[in-house]
Amino acid sequence: MVIKPKVRGFICTNAHPVGCATAVDEQIAHVEAKGDLGEGPKNVLVIGSSTGYGLASRITSAFGYGAKTLGVCFEKAPTERKTGTAGWYNTAAFHEKAKAKGLYAETINGDAFSDEIKNETIEKIKAEMGKVDLVIYSLASPRRTDPETGVTYKSTLKPVGQAYTTKTYDTDKDKVHEVSLEPANDEEILNTIKVMGQATIGKAKEDLDRAAAAIIGKNSDLLVQANVSSLKALVTQASSAIPVMPLYISLIYKVMKEEGTHEGCIEQIHGLFTQCLFGNTPTLDEANRYRMDGKETNDATQAKIKALWDQVTQENFHDLSDYKGYNHEFLKLFGFDISSVDYDSEVDPMVNW
Repeated sequence: MVIKPKVRGFICTNAHPVGCATAVDEQIAHVEAKGDLGEGPKNVLVIGSSTGYGLASRITSAFGYGAKTLGVCFEKAPTERKTGTAGWYNTAAFHEKAKAKGLYAETINGDAFSDEIKNETIEKIKAEMGKVDLVIYSLASPRRTDPETGVTYKSTLKPVGQAYTTKTYDTDKDKVHEVSLEPANDEEILNTIKVMGQATIGKAKEDLDRAAAAIIGKNSDLLVQANVSSLKALVTQASSAIPVMPLYISLIYKVMKEEGTHEGCIEQIHGLFTQCLFGNTPTLDEANRYRMDGKETNDATQAKIKALWDQVTQENFHDLSDYKGYNHEFLKLFGFDISSVDYDSEVDPMVNW
C-alpha cells in the first residue's frame, strides 16, 4: 500500500515502516560514529523501549556498548489493511540491525503494568541474560490497570493547587490562543501518581523522586543506584499530548538552533550515558536527578524563550518559532517527512520482529 500520514489532533494514527526504519538507522549511525564507548552496561532492560528516549537508550546500550538488550513495550502489529504502530516498526528495525551485529535483542510486547508481563520479563532475564546491570524506565501511558484489584487509573494533565492560564498552539487549527487548565482534585492527583506515565504536571514527578530514594533504601545491601533524569524538552508521542508543549517546543527549537545547542533524543541519551551513567562528569541536582537539560533551562536561554513567548501571537507565530522543525520532528516520529524516503511508492506494512 501507499502510506501517507493520517494526523488526528496530537497523534498520527498510522506509520510508515521504511520511514521508521530509516529514523532508527540514523540514530544507530550517530552512536556508531562516536566509536566504542568503553566500559558500560552488559545486560540492559528497557521498559518503554520502542520510541523516544527509551528507544534511544536501547540503541546507545547496544551500538555504543555492545550490550544485550531486552525491551518491553506495548505496540500494535500491522494487518493487511492497517499499518502497525511506529513503535512496532522501530522495534523491528532495531532487531534487524542488532542481530546483524550479533547482538542479543529481544522484546516483550504487552502491558508492562501487568503481572503477566512482569513475570514473563523476569523469567526471560533469568533464562537468557542471567541478570541485568541497567534498567531504563521510559514508559509513557495515559492509564494503568492495577493487576491486583483490576481497577484502571487514568492520568490527568492538570496543574496542582491552582488554575493555570497560558498560551498554547492548536496544531489542527494553526492557531495561537489561551488555554486554562483547572487544578487537579485529590482523586485525579492520586490516579496520576498510580499511572506515573506521562510527563505530568505536578505530583507524578515528585513521586518518581520518592520511588528512586525507596529503591536505594530497600536495596542498601546491594550496589544499587536509582536516579531520575531530567532531559531536554523534545517532540515525542508523550510530549505532543501536553497542551502547552507544541508552542513551547517550537520556541525552544528556534532559540537553541540559533545558539547551536539543539539536541535530539539520541544526542541527549548519548550524553546521559557517557557523562552521567558511565562517565566521570555527572550533573546532579538537589533532588539527586541527572540533569541533561542545562542547555535549555539555563537563565540566558530561558530569557530568550520568555521574550519570544511574550511576543508571540497568531500573526507572528511562524516567524518567531520553529514550527516547521517541530512539525518535521512530529511526523518523523511516525516515519514520515524524511527526505530519503519515497512516500509515493508501494510498501508492505506486514513487517515482523
